[in-house]
Amino acid sequence: MTDTSTPARPSSRLGVGARLTLAVLLGVIMVGGIVVLGRLASSDVMAIALTSVFFLVLAAGLFLVARRRRELVVPLGAVYVLVAGGAGVVLGLPLITDDVVDEEVVVVSTPTAESTATSGEPTEDPVAEAAGPQRVASGEFETRDHPGEGTATLVDTGEGTVVTLTEFATDNGPDLFVYLVPADAPDGSVEGFTDLGALKGNVGDQQYDVPDGVDAGAGWRVVVWCRAFAVTFTEALLS
Repeated sequence: MTDTSTPARPSSRLGVGARLTLAVLLGVIMVGGIVVLGRLASSDVMAIALTSVFFLVLAAGLFLVARRRRELVVPLGAVYVLVAGGAGVVLGLPLITDDVVDEEVVVVSTPTAESTATSGEPTEDPVAEAAGPQRVASGEFETRDHPGEGTATLVDTGEGTVVTLTEFATDNGPDLFVYLVPADAPDGSVEGFTDLGALKGNVGDQQYDVPDGVDAGAGWRVVVWCRAFAVTFTEALLS
């Protein structure tokens, strides 16, 4: 008797390895998109807007893929939720919260009445000057992409150089760093910067060590830089 039944069609479902590969690729695309859009945007607000549109477009594409490949719903959906949720927390949460710090900073002594000559100028006392930290230069923070206030002071402690931020305040944001930018850098750029480390708090007094060999002084700028979106939050010109 002849068998007239239709031969079974081979399964078209993707294997576990292929699904994992696509999930990893999606994660790379999402993270890469966040970084690229952040660099291309002219401000952090625009970067967040572009990233949101990117996530929406990506979600629509994943929906269409999931309709044709049901086996990809779980791996791709999980990666999308993890990356989008993580980006929302890392990039968005600092915008609605403050990181307050109250660090003990080096204080530069000011001349007293007894050490001031009748001319009104401080008397030159090399012994007294060598006894404590000396101010090299200082400046007030000014608004750039975000408002800023407070004083940045470059101080020679006798054992090294530090930058202090006092009565400081600016908006919070993701991936903020303190840069010391040389005097010959173009306005608005951080060309040739020295990285002093992550901003300890967007509000309050704080201090940063300047690496040995950095000959900073008047004309340099202390910049609060958002590395994620490549924008200047606020800066102080030292004089």
